[in-house]
Amino acid sequence: MFVICRPTKKEEYLLPALELLNARAGDFDASQVLEMIPPNWSVSVVETFLRGALRASLHKVGSVSDLPNRESE
Repeated sequence: MFVICRPTKKEEYLLPALELLNARAGDFDASQVLEMIPPNWSVSVVETFLRGALRASLHKVGSVSDLPNRESE
């Protein structure tokens, strides 16, 4: 006997959601995303997103620090 388990609607969207997060990590507020992630997800599930979000955040900070300091003028 074989039992076929069909994914729930939420499970159907899991992979596309992760792909979107991973592809556009810099476009999302990482803290908001982390608040929305189900508590049963492991860090390894969102690792690519977290790396991308951190990279984008550091890039933004680096870009801002390259601007001239108005206070010193």
